[in-house]
Amino acid sequence: MLDKWVDKMVEDAFAEAVDEDGGYTVKSMSNGKVVAVTRFLHYSSDIFDESNVISMVQNNNPRFSSARFKQKAYACLRYIFFSYVKADPSICRSFVTDKMYKCICDEIEKDKAKGSVHIVERFVIDKMFLSNYTLIDGVEKLGFHISVGRKDYYKNINEVRCPDFLDKPKTMSSFYLEFVKNVNVEHVNEIVTSNCPNCGAVLNVDANGICDYCKELITTGKYCWILDKMCYWDERVNGDE
Repeated sequence: MLDKWVDKMVEDAFAEAVDEDGGYTVKSMSNGKVVAVTRFLHYSSDIFDESNVISMVQNNNPRFSSARFKQKAYACLRYIFFSYVKADPSICRSFVTDKMYKCICDEIEKDKAKGSVHIVERFVIDKMFLSNYTLIDGVEKLGFHISVGRKDYYKNINEVRCPDFLDKPKTMSSFYLEFVKNVNVEHVNEIVTSNCPNCGAVLNVDANGICDYCKELITTGKYCWILDKMCYWDERVNGDE
């Protein structure tokens, strides 16, 4: 149902002017009044057959479950947005590589320098699928597409709430997340968000990705999938087509 509504909105939006961010805004009217405003930013209405991708993953990971993995990958995206809202990169440290962690830290520091904070008031899945898979030199890479509807904006760090938050449009966006892990690891469906994959303790890692309990580095892909890259769907490069 949501897919059909979004596709209709995208179709209608092509007549609208594209703004400086490459997005466009659509107003829904009823009886001559605006009843909803939706902003489309890097939105993909792709219909993708992921069966070949799943088969390739399962060829090297027979116990791989696409449903389990996608549930975890969606949770990762939510954690990343939450880390921006709380200005706390430690929230997502357990499941990102060093490169990805640095990117998140840099974005949070940019917001702090501007005196603003990122607010997210809704987050709804539209569609998600596995988009690509490779195995090179013992390292697996798995691409994940997810489109979400959200209502988010930036506010001054000293404000309790943005004065015009009710007028902020809903935003539809599509993201590309790329996960990596070593081949033939035990946890073929897992992305570390709750327990250490080495010792099983309740998760608590330091800025270097080391478990506080067993002192093991868990953010290298040695134990399970780790997020190495995140961007808008139409900004993916290096053969991620």
